Amino acid sequence: KEKADFAASEKDLLDTMDSLKRAVGVLEKEAADKKGQSESLLQVQQAPDIFAALEAMVSGSLISTADRQDLAAFLQSSGSQAPVAAAYESKSGGVTEMLEDLQDKAKTELNSLRKKENESRSNYQLLRQSLEDEIKFAKEEVQKLKATQAEESSDKASNEKDLNEATTNIAEDSKELEELTVECRRKMEDYKLESKD
Repeated sequence: KEKADFAASEKDLLDTMDSLKRAVGVLEKEAADKKGQSESLLQVQQAPDIFAALEAMVSGSLISTADRQDLAAFLQSSGSQAPVAAAYESKSGGVTEMLEDLQDKAKTELNSLRKKENESRSNYQLLRQSLEDEIKFAKEEVQKLKATQAEESSDKASNEKDLNEATTNIAEDSKELEELTVECRRKMEDYKLESKD
């Protein structure tokens, strides 16, 4: 979602910068071609604010309606009032200067947006790497536990085998002891009988 928001914002700013560049180019070309005498250029230079200048540029076919809409949307989204042409009268270009200032502002916003996107991307990569490392270490730990479990299972099987052998040996030895005990009693009784005689 953040990537899509960035892409949309970046596209809007690039479109605005392109529109501003075209508008400045048209104004400069018109000024050079007509030496400032064209009716549409005169209307642009006398506009009370940037919106009026954009309207004059559209009505004079200096820029397209789409460019005017892009520029107006940029001005409205920037959160500030549109600059008034009178504030720029001391500068040589008037409206051209305003458009160039707006172009600089759009470049600054674009650079700021890209910087934030790079920081977000970097933070994402760090988080991703951290999570991948945690997963890797957890998998290694699971493998160690499985190996330990298999070893303990093998030890248990070996111990059970040893226990079964020992139990069998005890049973055999007990039987042999019982047989020897019976034989010893019999021999003792035989000896007692022979001693009495």
